[in-house]
Amino acid sequence: MKRSAVASQAIRPLLVGLALVASGCPYVSRAEIEAQLELRDDDGDGVSVSDGDCDDLDGTVYPGAEEVPYDNVDNDCVDGDIRDVDNDGHEGCLLQGGVCVEGDAPDCDDNDPALFPGAQDTPYDGVDSDCRGNHDYDLDGDGYALAGTDSGELDAYEAASGLSAERGDCVDTNTTVYPDAPGEEPYDGVDTDCDGTNDFDVDGDGFVAPADDSATARAALDRYLEGLGEPIPSDDQLDCDDAVAEVNPGEDEVWYDGVDADCDGANDYDQDGDGYEQGEDCSDDPTLDPDAALRSPEAVETLSDDIDDDCYEGADAPWGGADTTWTNPRSLRLVHVGERFTLGALLDTFESPFSLVDDAGFGLLNFDVGGGNAPSTDERLFLRDVSGDGFALLPTAADVEVGFARVSVNTMATTVFRYSLESVGPTQLLDSLPTVAGSTGVLRPTVLDLDGAWAWACGEGQFLSADQTEPLVVVARTTLPSEPLTCFTEPTLGDATVCVDSGCQTFRSDGGTLSPIAGREGYLITEAVRSGDVWTFIDDGLLLVEGATVPSEPADHAAFVADGGDVFGLLQGPDGLELLHGPDGGPFERFTVDPGVDGEVVEVAIAAADDRIFAVVRSDADDVRWATWRR
Repeated sequence: MKRSAVASQAIRPLLVGLALVASGCPYVSRAEIEAQLELRDDDGDGVSVSDGDCDDLDGTVYPGAEEVPYDNVDNDCVDGDIRDVDNDGHEGCLLQGGVCVEGDAPDCDDNDPALFPGAQDTPYDGVDSDCRGNHDYDLDGDGYALAGTDSGELDAYEAASGLSAERGDCVDTNTTVYPDAPGEEPYDGVDTDCDGTNDFDVDGDGFVAPADDSATARAALDRYLEGLGEPIPSDDQLDCDDAVAEVNPGEDEVWYDGVDADCDGANDYDQDGDGYEQGEDCSDDPTLDPDAALRSPEAVETLSDDIDDDCYEGADAPWGGADTTWTNPRSLRLVHVGERFTLGALLDTFESPFSLVDDAGFGLLNFDVGGGNAPSTDERLFLRDVSGDGFALLPTAADVEVGFARVSVNTMATTVFRYSLESVGPTQLLDSLPTVAGSTGVLRPTVLDLDGAWAWACGEGQFLSADQTEPLVVVARTTLPSEPLTCFTEPTLGDATVCVDSGCQTFRSDGGTLSPIAGREGYLITEAVRSGDVWTFIDDGLLLVEGATVPSEPADHAAFVADGGDVFGLLQGPDGLELLHGPDGGPFERFTVDPGVDGEVVEVAIAAADDRIFAVVRSDADDVRWATWRR
């Protein structure tokens, strides 16, 4: 009953009393009437108004009665109706016009002070602590409960709450991430469709890859793996093609298919890794040839095997020097000194990628004994104003003794003869050598040979010796019956031989006199080349070698050298240009070589180091070429 109705019933007896007084009944004061009313117990609940009954017309309402929450009645006449049972500051009923009505109350559980709007909610415990009414196992509200939740626990929760959600959400804090969600993008670190694949392993082969080669992309990959608690791979463990499952660092390489299957970065057409692909490499498969990586167009050909190491026409080697232009090269000389081969020749002009010489002189070229095939060099020495063909090189312990002859005609017709011991370097110019004066007459030498302090020159129908064993240079000269073909030192110091078309004569130089001695009478030597302790001659068209045991055979030009019991030779004969090698005395292996020169080969030279030989040829078309082999 409403309080307005109760008040009207309480006033009614007062009005009756007033009416009785007015009709002559005894007078009763207002206060007395009100006192009498306070003592009444109209609802028979045993509690009068004066005792605190706040509604004497309702027997269920009186002090001490059990308060019933949310009935809009103050049952115990204390503080009105209870609307916040758990005293958490939030009402447990829905109010409209100050009256509790049917509907969802703000406090979803008014018996638990820990549950109220705005309370800290712990997800996945089955309790709606903040009274939002959301699914406690679907935090982001995308309709999918978090994957991994116990199915029985989830079923019981949904049966009790009346809520439902699909299963399998992999990220319950992102509404765009759930099973089969659209918009899956690789390499963003998010498994948008919750299919469980690694976002940096698109092809699913178990190897991750960054989005690109940038440092930012690699950092994103590392952060993603750290979040998963997985190890960070090194660069060689990354997938090089994340779109193909058969390409990753764990695959076995299939060569020559154009695919780097194992992601090692190697050229798929260069199995042995020597820098040359299968089509240009003569050996590229280490499973068939364990030394395949040692055989390529850059390798140096080895004489002692039957393998084409340099991929160049069998046992022949690539020949260098095609980038040089010589004008009138002559007196070709080659020696081995320390860690280099030194090639020298007289010339009128010279041009290469490294230097240009327009004046007549001699040039010296240095080559590293450990250099590559078809070796190149940029070390040049030149001396200008050299006349004639007299030029020679003599190796010493670490230097090269350079000898040359120059015609100097003056009023006394003095012959100027120079030679000097000089170190060969890249920029040094040999233009201040000591002068040795000869007798009257001009010698224009065709050949010069050196042996320690001795020098021998021949030409212009003359033969000359210069001995510098004494403080003063002693020069001896003799005339010849015809133009000399060659002259050369003999093994005995102070002895030398000069040859003309009618034969050869050996001389001994003594105190400025050249005395003929027994030696090579009857020989018809047209060419002589000295390499160390080996003398190579062309005698009446036949090969003649002294200092090493080599069979004689027809030859036009030849040079031999011996080292460590092995003999190496370059021979121009009826079968063309051949390289010979073998132990002293033979048998010798031989094969044809092609230096690629224009014209005919007219001069050859050869030198040997511990593990290399070096060969040089000159043609009558002014071509000079060189090549090297491993011993």
